[in-house]
Amino acid sequence: MKKLTFAILFLTLSLVLFSSCNKEKKTDEGLVDFIKDGKPFVMANTIQFYYLNDKNESLIDPEKPETLPSVYRTEKYPEQIVNGDKKDVYYDPQEKLYYFQTYIPGDMSKSNFAFYISCIGQIDRLKAFWKYTSNGCIGGNGVCAILMSLTYNDKLIYTREDPLYKKVFIKKAAGKTTVSLSRN
Repeated sequence: MKKLTFAILFLTLSLVLFSSCNKEKKTDEGLVDFIKDGKPFVMANTIQFYYLNDKNESLIDPEKPETLPSVYRTEKYPEQIVNGDKKDVYYDPQEKLYYFQTYIPGDMSKSNFAFYISCIGQIDRLKAFWKYTSNGCIGGNGVCAILMSLTYNDKLIYTREDPLYKKVFIKKAAGKTTVSLSRN
């Protein structure tokens, strides 16, 4: 009986020790927080960023390059991800405003990734929270990145449960930036 108890205890301890050796932290739904030796990436998205002045008018004018938002990996601008370009600006006839759509960067070696958007010379910080899986992935290196949530200047603007298309209104007035999910 002692040998059986010892064997069960040994097997239990072995399973615990071996399962803790996994470098990729497992989470719900077969998702992991990072990929060992993961690389930087960008992902297309459908979030619409509307930049407004204090009168709720668009700050973006596709004919004026200085008004076009740009995306950077760091606050100091050494590596630009998306150059302010007309091709990233669209007109919304319902809102009667221009909006900016951009890629969202990440790095598979970490679960969160900060990046920056500059609009009319003001810098805002976004933070993407990612999970990764290899279940059902085709192409690339066989790993899918899933955007779990996104914050804009620390305000939650997107979660995985949100609808595919989402509008975010960023008002820039009197040196202050206000982020809202509605225009008012």
